[in-house]
Formats: sequence, structure tokens, C-alpha cells
Amino acid sequence: MGNPIHATGGSQTYVENLSTGIINMDGESAIGMYVLNNASFGSNPVNQGHNYGVINMSGNNAMGILTTGGQVYNMNTININSEQGGIGIYATAGNR
Repeated sequence: MGNPIHATGGSQTYVENLSTGIINMDGESAIGMYVLNNASFGSNPVNQGHNYGVINMSGNNAMGILTTGGQVYNMNTININSEQGGIGIYATAGNR
């Protein structure tokens, strides 16, 4: 059984890790959730991500949530268990 990931559409798309969701990632530079706001898609860009569950990262330089030009919200827990650094949320500006 997979993680309870939920997406809703409309003029914007919201991707959610629901409260019962647990994302476990182990690996060099692993990413738990990635949210891309790609305006070139026009109709339904994925531009918001919500973590209501738990994200567990154990790889070196791992990121719990990465967004490029999107909006992300963490309402629960991101665990980083790495001896060589890790990032809970990393956001970069998008291009228009």
C-alpha cells in the first residue's frame, strides 16, 4: 500500500501528503516531496504542496521538501537523520 498522496485540480493544483502519510526516503540527495510551479503548463500548474504527515529522510544531503517556484507548507514533521547534512525545506524562485 502506497503513501496517501492526494492531488486536487482546478485553476491550481494542490499536492498533499495526508495526515496518515509517512514518506520514508534513504539515499544520497533523496527528496521526499517535490513541487514544481511550471507556468508553461498554463492550465493546471502544480504549485502548492502540503505536508500533513511525516517525512523521514536518512540519506546524506537529503531534502524533505523541494520546490521550484511553488508554495509549500509543512504542518507536521520532517525528520532528517544524516551525518552529512540535510535540509527540511528548500525553495528556489521560479521563472516566468
